[in-house]
Amino acid sequence: MTTHNDSYSDTYKTWIGMRKRCKKGPHYVKNGVQVCDRWLHSYENFLADMGKRPGPEYTIERKKNHLGYTPENCCWATNKEQARNKTTNNFLTYQGVTLCLTDWAEKLNIPEGTIRGRLRRGWSIEKTFTTPCQVNKVFLEYKGETRTMGAWSKELGIPQTTLQRKISRGMTLTEIVETNQSGKE
Repeated sequence: MTTHNDSYSDTYKTWIGMRKRCKKGPHYVKNGVQVCDRWLHSYENFLADMGKRPGPEYTIERKKNHLGYTPENCCWATNKEQARNKTTNNFLTYQGVTLCLTDWAEKLNIPEGTIRGRLRRGWSIEKTFTTPCQVNKVFLEYKGETRTMGAWSKELGIPQTTLQRKISRGMTLTEIVETNQSGKE
């Protein structure tokens, strides 16, 4: 019996998927992650609390991974935002600000590998973040123009660390831009 006329929406599919994960997903079952009573049997309550899924790039996010699916602990987030909320992330505090290593790399324009390597060698966070990188300039061609990786990073709005990682995997700048525009990772 249909009560909400929303059975084919992305929001409804998210609600169904959330419930299935908590019943059968080994990680969810093992860690006791559950759907709150308000949402478990009522899509209407879920919809009232969460609203419609803002777009195809959004999925449901638990703000605190050790807690279940509740109105207080959930929001809509992109994959990039969710990647910042993994329990395996390495969080660093510098000048009173705490960010994951990936965010620091993007903010400071220092490759993640450089940060990891410096910390592994026993450098302090301050020295790691304030010592300039001795990076050879990498030139890339895109649409018939050649520029440094840093210049393309700024112009295309793609973090330099992302460009470096994908180029090291063998992708061309054209492939990276097309992948980025289509939302695939």
